Amino acid sequence: MKQRPETKGQFMQELKSLERRLTELEESEAECKRTVELLREGEAKYHALFNGVKDGIVLIDSETGFIVDCNPEFESQTGRKLKQLKQMKIWEIRPPEKILAAKKKFVEIKEKGFGGSVELEFQKPDGKIGSIEFLSRRIMIGGTQYLQSTARDITKRRQREEVLQKQRHNLDERVKELNCLYSISELVEKAGISMEGILEDTVNLIPPAWQYPEITCARIVFNSQEFRTKNWRETEWKQSSDIEVCGERAGILEVCYLEDRLKIDEGSFLKEERRLIDAVTYRLASIIQRKRVERELQSLSERESKSAREWQELFDASIDIMALISPDFEILRINRAGCEGIGKKREELIGKKCYEVVHGLHSPIDGCPCQDTMRTKKAGVGEITQGGRHYIATASPVLDKSDELVAFAHTITDITERKKNEQELTKYRDHLEKLVEKRTAEVIAVNNKLKQEITKRKRVEKEREEIYKKEKKLRYELEAQLSQRIEFTRALVHELKTPLTPLLGASGILVSRLKDKTLRRIAKNINQGANNLDKRINDLFDLVKGEIGMLHLSCEKVNAIQMLNEVVDYMVTEAESKGQLLTLELPASLPTVWCDEDRLRQVILNLLSNASKFTPEKGKINLKAYTKDTNFVVEIEDNGCGIAKKDQEWLFEPYHTLRTKGDRLSGLGLGLPLSKMLVELHGGQMCVKSRSGMGSTFSFSIPLTGQ
Repeated sequence: MKQRPETKGQFMQELKSLERRLTELEESEAECKRTVELLREGEAKYHALFNGVKDGIVLIDSETGFIVDCNPEFESQTGRKLKQLKQMKIWEIRPPEKILAAKKKFVEIKEKGFGGSVELEFQKPDGKIGSIEFLSRRIMIGGTQYLQSTARDITKRRQREEVLQKQRHNLDERVKELNCLYSISELVEKAGISMEGILEDTVNLIPPAWQYPEITCARIVFNSQEFRTKNWRETEWKQSSDIEVCGERAGILEVCYLEDRLKIDEGSFLKEERRLIDAVTYRLASIIQRKRVERELQSLSERESKSAREWQELFDASIDIMALISPDFEILRINRAGCEGIGKKREELIGKKCYEVVHGLHSPIDGCPCQDTMRTKKAGVGEITQGGRHYIATASPVLDKSDELVAFAHTITDITERKKNEQELTKYRDHLEKLVEKRTAEVIAVNNKLKQEITKRKRVEKEREEIYKKEKKLRYELEAQLSQRIEFTRALVHELKTPLTPLLGASGILVSRLKDKTLRRIAKNINQGANNLDKRINDLFDLVKGEIGMLHLSCEKVNAIQMLNEVVDYMVTEAESKGQLLTLELPASLPTVWCDEDRLRQVILNLLSNASKFTPEKGKINLKAYTKDTNFVVEIEDNGCGIAKKDQEWLFEPYHTLRTKGDRLSGLGLGLPLSKMLVELHGGQMCVKSRSGMGSTFSFSIPLTGQ
């Protein structure tokens, strides 16, 4: 009987112990349920992000190359559903002729673990070819190795870039041609310049106006004289145009390429270059003709200087209109009767077209004898009716020593009264009008070349205007696309940050509260991944803002020694955890630096982090700062693995990363491009000195006064 209470007491004690244990298990079960709910919520957000991102994402079996999973954007890019894609290997979306190369690339990425950013062509089910920007890296999921790739459709961007580049090139070529013609026109305006000087300067204006100026040479042959560029050499790749003055060949302009080029319109020359060389020779012919007239008039003036006054008095004494006209129908001299008949002063008439000021027309009047004289170089006569009055017009040629026509002596006599008294002249007038019509047709035929040249010039002007309109339209489109890119980047950062903020908070709470090691490790991984993603988003946003000119600095005077000590104190723990020695080398004093302290600290931390990442255990990292001239200089030197020469060329390009043994390829390759951009915003520059296996030295300098 005495043992019963002891047995009962032991039983009650065990019962209470079981109740406590049951309570603990219930609390543990509730905690597990809350954890599972948080994990499910995080998984839902991850899937929303995966399916909502605007770039295509695809998961590939690293052993077989089969597509395991992808988001809707990748389905849209390739024109295939996930079910169909899962039956394909990743290289099977490439065009047939590029599948073998794609297989080799897959093996290379599989071995290296990272593929870098490349632009590829892919083939849709309908046979259409598209372009994507592809970035691949190796990842581990549940102990299984996969390749995860990001694809961005750049087909439209490539098309726009090609069109824009072609339009800009064509516009530049037309501007060069117009500059050439304009410069030739300016030569004529130079005071005291000779015809030889004009030709010498003109030949040197030719090469810059052609498509390949560095291999272009030119020569002008005129009156047995040669004017050539220093590199002139006659080759088989030649273009030429005659210089015709008054319908006769006076010289030639030749343009040669010193090397062969792609056959285009006229051999290696553009059709626009044919129009340009013809326009140049036409302009030279006009200049030569003008110089001849000026020279002959000057010679005539010198020879007849003694009798000039007598000639002028006789000239002005005539009751008929008398004028000296150039072959271009410009008035060179006119007597008093001509000025009174037209009603203008002599200085107002000199240099004007005779048919404009006398007849109010835009071309020579029918019956004008000057046209016949220009053709035959013999005296001509014609009858002109204007304003109800009748005139007899005569034209006598003025020839130089070479029998070249330099002017007409033009006389107009009023025969109205005589016409009234001489009715018999009516028949002769009708006959004369028929002859004038015939000769006008002949003159029109002679002037066809001039009209064709005018038509060509109008067509070139119209093409230039169309090109300008297209360039203006493309510029507006580019500005609109830039605005869309800004809004898209803001929306993207917002969409990424919004689900990321609660994920950071929730994972942080889990890390601080979970006691189970496995769950705590999972929570830490989630928290660390979220923090890394948050940093990548910030870096990406800063880089985009810098590229579009929206990244601004908040500069002030900064104590450089204090800032550098704080940076080293922050990084020394990380270096020691890797068994590395981090040292700081500073002079006794440094002046204050005008800079954005947060951004400069960001640059130095990024360079130190990279140095630690690529420096082995027991390695050394040295941070050094000093002033040089008016600049503040910072150097980070390590004795790590170094950087190969071929990689240094792309080191500061976005999304370009280096991989070392054991590196898991964390990061997007934005740190160095962003750091370089921040340094350049300060007015400085960044450089690197490195050799593979010999360590690296990254350095940057910024102006002390913030210039």
